[in-house]
Amino acid sequence: MNRSGLIDKATEWYARWKPWIWGICAIGWFLLCIGTSGRVDSVFFLLSALTSSAIIGLRVPLPGVSLILAWITAFFVMLPPGLVTGFPSVAILIALTSAAHRGSVWTKRFAAISVPSGAIIGGLYLSVYPMGSEFASAQTASRDGFLNSAVLMFLLLGFSWAIGTIGAVLDNNRDRMLQVETAQRESASQKERANLARDMHDVVAHSLSVMISLSDGARLSSKELPQETKETLERISQVGRTSLTEVRSLLAQLRDPSSARTESLNTVEGMVRDLHDAGTPVELTVTGPEPDIASPHYATVTYVLREALTNALRHGLPNVPINVTIDWDNMRLTVENPIDPHGPQSSGEGWGIVGMRERAELLGGSLKSGPLGASWLVQAHLSGENESQ
Repeated sequence: MNRSGLIDKATEWYARWKPWIWGICAIGWFLLCIGTSGRVDSVFFLLSALTSSAIIGLRVPLPGVSLILAWITAFFVMLPPGLVTGFPSVAILIALTSAAHRGSVWTKRFAAISVPSGAIIGGLYLSVYPMGSEFASAQTASRDGFLNSAVLMFLLLGFSWAIGTIGAVLDNNRDRMLQVETAQRESASQKERANLARDMHDVVAHSLSVMISLSDGARLSSKELPQETKETLERISQVGRTSLTEVRSLLAQLRDPSSARTESLNTVEGMVRDLHDAGTPVELTVTGPEPDIASPHYATVTYVLREALTNALRHGLPNVPINVTIDWDNMRLTVENPIDPHGPQSSGEGWGIVGMRERAELLGGSLKSGPLGASWLVQAHLSGENESQ
C-alpha cells in the first residue's frame, strides 16, 4: 500500500473511532492530574482535574466549550490559597490554543479577549498569593509585583493564542490553495469539453447536414422518382434533422453541463412511429401514467429505448415485430427482438449497452442485456416512483 493509501486508511480509522480516542485521552489526562499532584484531598483540585480532562476531550470537536471550561478550571485552581500548578493549568493553555485555531469567529474573539483579561486576573492573583504560597505576602501592595505577574501571564496566554492563530492562518491558506487548484482543474476540464464539442460539431453535425441536404436534393430535383422512394428520402431527411437537433443539444450540454436539459428530444410514440414508417413493425405495450417528458426518468427511458431499437435493427431479423413493454408504474422497460440463433452472437458488452447501463445506474437502476432463446432481451429498471403520480 502506498503512502496515500495509508493516509486514507488512517483518516478513515480516525473518523470512525474519534469519540473513543478523545474519551480515552480525557481519562488519561485526569489520571495524570491525580497522579502528579499531592493535593488529591482538595475538592477544588479534583474539580479542576475533571474540567481540565473535559477540555482535552472537547478541544477538537467543541473548542468554544473547551474555552469556557478553561475559565471554570482557572476559577477552581484559584479558589484555594496558593496557585495549584500542574496539568490543570496546562489544559487552560491548550484550550486557548484550540479555540484560536479551530473555533468559530465568536470563539476566536473570545479567545483573543481571554488573553489580556486572563493576564490581569492572573496577575492580581499572583501578586496576592505568590506561586506556591498559601498566605498573602507583602507583594500585595507592590505595583511592580502585579505588573511582573501580569506580564508573565500575558506572555504565556499570548503565546498559546498565537500558536492557535498561526495554525488557523495556515489552514485558511491551505484551503484557498485547494480551492484554486480545484478551480484550475474545472477550468481545464471545461476547456477540454469545449474543444471536444467543437471537434464533434465539425465532424458529426457537418455530416448530418450533408446527408439532409443530399436527401432533400434528391427528392426535390427528380420528379420521376417513385412515390415510395420520395417518402423514404423524406423520412431520411426527417430523421437526420431530429438527429442533428439532438447532437447540437448534447454538444451544448458538453460545453456547459450546468445548462444541460433533462427533457427528451424524442418521445416513445415518436420513435415507434418512425420505425413503423420505415417498415419495421413494433408492438408497444404501455401501462401506468406517463411521466413528464422533462423528467430524467423519461429521458433515460427514451435513450435506452432508442439504443435498444437501433441494436434490434442492426442485429435482429428483418420484418419481424419488435416487442416493447413499458411499465411506468414500476419504471421498467423491456425490449425483445428475434435474432438468428445460428448467426454470429454479440458479446452484449458494446459501447451502446455500456451507455444504456450507465444511464440506468445514474438513476439508481439497473440494466440487463443478452440472448434469451431465439430473442435478444433488454431489461431496464429505474429506481424511484413515477413523478406523474
